[in-house]
Amino acid sequence: MPVVDLRRLWAPWMLLACWLPATLASQSAPTGRIAGRVIDAESGRPVAGAQVLVVGQPSRLEADLDGRFRSAPLPVGSYSVRAFYIGYTPSQVDSVRVRAGQATVVSLTLATIAVQIAELQVTADQPAKISSAAGLLAEQQHSPAVSDGVSAETISKTPDADAGQAVARVTGVSVLDDKVVVRGLGERYSNTVLNGAEIASPEPDKKVVPLDVFPSSLLEALVASKTATPDRPGDFAGGSVDIRTKEFPDNFVFSLGTSVAYNSLSTFKRFPKAPRSGSDWYARDNGLRAEPAADPSADRFAESFQNVWTPADAKAAPKVGLDLSVGGQQQLGGDALGVVLSGTYDAGRKYNPERYAAIGRCACVFRDADDAVALGGILNLSYRLGGSSKFGFKNFYSRGSDDVAVTGNGLLADPNGAAGLGYQMRFLQRYVLQSQLSGEHRLAALLNSRIEWRATYGRAGLDDLDNRQVQYINEGDGFKLDLRVPNYRTFARLRDRTSAGQVDWSFPIAFREPADAVFKVGALYNAKNRGFDGTTYGISLSGDPAVLRLPPEQAFAPENVGTGGITFNAANTLFPYDARERVRAGYGMLDFELLPN
Repeated sequence: MPVVDLRRLWAPWMLLACWLPATLASQSAPTGRIAGRVIDAESGRPVAGAQVLVVGQPSRLEADLDGRFRSAPLPVGSYSVRAFYIGYTPSQVDSVRVRAGQATVVSLTLATIAVQIAELQVTADQPAKISSAAGLLAEQQHSPAVSDGVSAETISKTPDADAGQAVARVTGVSVLDDKVVVRGLGERYSNTVLNGAEIASPEPDKKVVPLDVFPSSLLEALVASKTATPDRPGDFAGGSVDIRTKEFPDNFVFSLGTSVAYNSLSTFKRFPKAPRSGSDWYARDNGLRAEPAADPSADRFAESFQNVWTPADAKAAPKVGLDLSVGGQQQLGGDALGVVLSGTYDAGRKYNPERYAAIGRCACVFRDADDAVALGGILNLSYRLGGSSKFGFKNFYSRGSDDVAVTGNGLLADPNGAAGLGYQMRFLQRYVLQSQLSGEHRLAALLNSRIEWRATYGRAGLDDLDNRQVQYINEGDGFKLDLRVPNYRTFARLRDRTSAGQVDWSFPIAFREPADAVFKVGALYNAKNRGFDGTTYGISLSGDPAVLRLPPEQAFAPENVGTGGITFNAANTLFPYDARERVRAGYGMLDFELLPN
């Protein structure tokens, strides 16, 4: 009987048992990345083309045209990162800890040297945080315009949830009812730009941009310029706020938040609520409040208006909010694709039961109710082609509505001390849309110059639907409709379209040190078309005066409007306008330090 050697049978399985766990462990070993930015210590400008080396790794990284770099996946642990470039003193940061599934962000600053004789190392005990804080400070110090701002690093240390809260931390800048106020001046003296392009405004006589649709987690920086330069729009006297959104988030960003707000004056209290359409929840009227179509019959035309003046009371629910933010980047060989997506939604009720104001002939106490909805979002797609070109497609959308109901009573400016009673209702819906295509290119073969270009298209609109108002007077014999003052129904529309293109070409120039000055030439074209129009229907009586003593819903009932009763007469009293603006500009500027101090 042959003898079986058990060692030969067990040996392969023992080898497999030892090899398989080691292989699985090596395949599932956690990894992370190192990302950051290389900037000039003197000017704060990015050092494009700088070489970055993760000590102990075979491959080198090259900073792109924004000075940014991002390593391949690295095993979890501590590393040293070194940056060097011709004409600069090398810089090194030690103890950079890589964590699983995250990109550790470091900042490397390079100081210029006249002659590089031997390699010098500047080490730091602690790794720097995000680079934008130091970069933003250096940009402010060396900017040709007086500016101030907050960086992503600063925002991350605050509880600010959106750009509206963050921009209020900039010195000299405040936000009042979503309107940016710089140096205490009104919104007409300031402007707000998104990634360098002006945003269309949905207000007939105001430049207002909703800031709460920009989540703070996706902001690169907020910069307020208080003086003008040739390469920026000059239509401001107080200041210009530039909202810069992230293009290539270093780490994957996912944020989902909800909010519930309680107001002691309105929440769970009864307030006037007008009839709502099925699409009011996303700030859009579905035709319930649309202007009636022309009808040869005065009776049918008058009856087609919505006959609601004193809406029924309803309990106000708490204000609710929802926000979603997603962002990240995907390495595609030597290229990279960045995606930033965010959206916000808010719905709530504002109610003030006792607002005193002297308006026109009436010193009244008003009961104000506003059912407000606001939603918006941004979508940014960025593609970095190698280390010398970058393309971006950035989109912004915002929509909001206000369903307003107001009643007021008080004393009129009348010799007899007559009492007054007024009703007003209106529905306002507005939107803003902007898309921008941009690119940046570094031309190393052409004096290491840089070309930046962008093309922007924006639209904004406002619809003031069925703004109706009537006023009653009591001269001692009971309330009656006062036809001596304007009583009306108004429908108004605003449309604003903007298109712009800009190209800049920058050349670094050496005066005392390498690239210590920049010469920029550029061209800009901006076109804006804006139109405002509407119709006002005045109220008059051609029948029995007894109708005037009825409450609004009864006075404007079908049997009392039209021929022989209350009529609506079209009269254009809204001062409509059509405006065109064309700006064609060519400019040049030299940015340098006249003296070292």
